[in-house]
Amino acid sequence: MLLRFCLYISSFVIALVVSQTSGNDTPKCNPSDRSLSYLDAALDLIIKAKGFYPVCPVESANKTSSPMDCTEVLRNEIMKVASTLSGRIVE
Repeated sequence: MLLRFCLYISSFVIALVVSQTSGNDTPKCNPSDRSLSYLDAALDLIIKAKGFYPVCPVESANKTSSPMDCTEVLRNEIMKVASTLSGRIVE
């Protein structure tokens, strides 16, 4: 009786192991496929962002038409400060 019970349990365990391992076939794929899809998605988002990014006009830092001497710059700044303090604009 004990022998029959042990055979029954062992056959049940073997059937369970076979059924579990036969259904777990791992797909044959490249491990870098997932990272490549992330890179493709990131590239697509960057391209879309560039399309919607506003383009601002470029302003030059130097708005003077000709090179100025330091004394001219100082005189112009003093004139601007004096005009703001007096409330009138002097050009």
